[in-house]
Amino acid sequence: MKITKVNIDTLKSPEKNVRKHNEKQIRELARSIEKFGQIRPVVIDENNVVYCGNGLVEAAKFAGWKQVEVLKKTGMSEADKKKLMIADNRIYTLGFDDFENINAILEEIGDFDIPGFDTETLEAMFGDIDEEIESFGVLDDTEKREAQEASRQQEYGQGNYSQTTDASDGQDNGTDHEETAGQNSTTDNAEHICPHCGQVIR
Repeated sequence: MKITKVNIDTLKSPEKNVRKHNEKQIRELARSIEKFGQIRPVVIDENNVVYCGNGLVEAAKFAGWKQVEVLKKTGMSEADKKKLMIADNRIYTLGFDDFENINAILEEIGDFDIPGFDTETLEAMFGDIDEEIESFGVLDDTEKREAQEASRQQEYGQGNYSQTTDASDGQDNGTDHEETAGQNSTTDNAEHICPHCGQVIR
């Protein structure tokens, strides 16, 4: 595979490019090549038409470069050139980011200055994850009070309902006691909220 350098001004865009590059992407590509250099060649045909790397060419122009490295593919049919352009753009999109590994790497290097990402975005996405995990399931004082109040209302609210029912009947017979006992038994088996952690206790 022979890679050579050519003047950017000699390169041509395809008549129908299958990938549109917005201003933000071009800026980030330019930031990448300025930081790391050109890490892959632009693929052109014998007529200097770019079939892979049109965004890279635009970014190089944006960065003020005069030349780029290219791989010239000759002898391809016009149909295969177009297929190559479509395949090159499509295959990349079939993958996806592994954010767990990205987060692990960011923790290793301790640096958020990475082309393709805003520093503030990375800090927001990954900087607070550990804190969120540590605080998951932990109630603050207000939540604890609400959980305790809910627990008391559940316990005492059901008890008051039994007493009110007995009083409204105006009678004190064995049937009422049996019903009340049954209700109390049901209450004992009901779900309760732990006043300390807020979890449901059966």
